[in-house]
Amino acid sequence: MKVQLRFTGGPTGPFEEEVDGEEMRPGIVELRSHATFAPLGPGDIVETEGPVITGIKHFEPLWTIEATLHLPAGTRFAMSPDVEHPAMVAVAECEEDWRRAAWVTRNTSFSFLISAQTRGWLEDNVEGHPYVEHVALVRTPDLRPDLDVWLTHPSFA
Repeated sequence: MKVQLRFTGGPTGPFEEEVDGEEMRPGIVELRSHATFAPLGPGDIVETEGPVITGIKHFEPLWTIEATLHLPAGTRFAMSPDVEHPAMVAVAECEEDWRRAAWVTRNTSFSFLISAQTRGWLEDNVEGHPYVEHVALVRTPDLRPDLDVWLTHPSFA
């Protein structure tokens, strides 16, 4: 099922983001993917009213990074070669490898949100990967949930 984050602030004004989840019981959903604009992700349990996330019941103690891969030569912003392109085959192989041991959400053709139980796994398998150009730390296990702040200050980093 899809649940929604309804952002009220930020440079773009109000907008919504859908996140995959699984309903545990009415009004309680376990997330199955990462949110792009708030540090929510797989394993987090949220409260909902209809499809809208209204609270956080459980915040899974995870390390989350956003990893951006090198763009192939000649690729411009918002472009993506077809799936047969050697660069896209390599990206798909990275994603498949990471999914074997971590939670992975693909943001764009060349960026991913990846969560793991340990920082070391992310450093060894993602940050040190030759295809990864840039890594940003999105979440640590000691981060405290603050849905109201996140909805008024979405992360565009």
